[in-house]
Amino acid sequence: MADRVSFLDTDFDRMPLYEAIELLLVQLLKRQGGRVYYANAHTMVTAAKNPALAKALEQSDFLLADGSGVRWGSALLGTPLVHNLNGT
Repeated sequence: MADRVSFLDTDFDRMPLYEAIELLLVQLLKRQGGRVYYANAHTMVTAAKNPALAKALEQSDFLLADGSGVRWGSALLGTPLVHNLNGT
C-alpha cells in the first residue's frame, strides 16, 4: 500500500505505477467514486497562490506526482517521490 509523503504542504501518494493502476482498477470494479489528481510543478506553484486549488488537492483520494520537477523537488527537500505517474 502507498504511503503519503508531504511535499510543499501537499500530501502525495508515493507508489509505483503498477500499484497505482491496481488501486484505480479496484476502485473502478467496486464502482466507487473518487478523486485522483496528478500534480506537476506548475500545479504546485499555482496551488501555492490559489487556496481553492490547494484545498482541492488536499481532498483527493489519490494525489500522484506528474513530472520530473515534482520528483526532483521532493528529493531535494528530503521526501522523495520516486515514480513519475503522469496523467497521460
